[in-house]
Amino acid sequence: MGFLSLFAVGATHVFAATATAFQDVAVNHPFVTAIAVLKAEGVVKGYPNGTFIPDNSISRAEFLTMTMRALGGTMKGTKCFKDVGSEWFAGPVCAAKTKGLIKGYEDGTFKPASNISFAEASSVIANAYELDRSFSVVGRAVQWYEVPVSGLEKAAAIPTTIDYVQKNISRGEMAEMIWRLKTKNTSKPTKTLASLESSFPTISSCPELEEKARAFSVGHQGYRGRIMYKGIMPLMAEPMAMDGPPLSGGDAAESAATTAAPAPSNPSKNARLVPS
Repeated sequence: MGFLSLFAVGATHVFAATATAFQDVAVNHPFVTAIAVLKAEGVVKGYPNGTFIPDNSISRAEFLTMTMRALGGTMKGTKCFKDVGSEWFAGPVCAAKTKGLIKGYEDGTFKPASNISFAEASSVIANAYELDRSFSVVGRAVQWYEVPVSGLEKAAAIPTTIDYVQKNISRGEMAEMIWRLKTKNTSKPTKTLASLESSFPTISSCPELEEKARAFSVGHQGYRGRIMYKGIMPLMAEPMAMDGPPLSGGDAAESAATTAAPAPSNPSKNARLVPS
């Protein structure tokens, strides 16, 4: 099958076996199964208007909330960072700090409204799920993100829509990673550390190409008319004073809080809603 034929199949195929969990998550979205399963388990809840906004970049507060919900257990605490008081995300963030998953920045802040890169997210996720940390290179120092990313690769948990380590991950990509790790699903195509460090985009299999085509067909953020690869992006500096990055957590509008969530990366398309 040629490239164009396979792309067309991926872009038009509808996976009717999986019911969509939110009105804005198409049945052919590459992460529809993950989002539906995590909604059923209470890991994600979405926004009051019935949307999930899967392709918006996830904030650090949203990221950590989703991570801690997936792990389970008590999520209590307030004022654990200078910029974390008693907001809707305070419990998950403070619980993660207590567990040693995050440390924050040297100035004592957490930056809950900031986006989080895949490299940063991988550090927290790898620690949370105790992934394989065996990794070595010859002739150079190991980069701070390579060990956790290698662990995610071995767990087949890196969505193919992630093409470079500096990419800000989306809400849908985060749901996909959690779902694969929680269910130990290793059957889906995964990116590799080598491909993420390459200066050029790579596609290693037909399943990966099909998943990318599905992402393109639903307008995934990584394919909105821009080419974003490591070779044309600035190198990422190691986060300050962290085991990994100063991350934060999960699904903003999923909280029962009344505080407004951070502004979206694409406000013209998806305005943030007040959590409820």
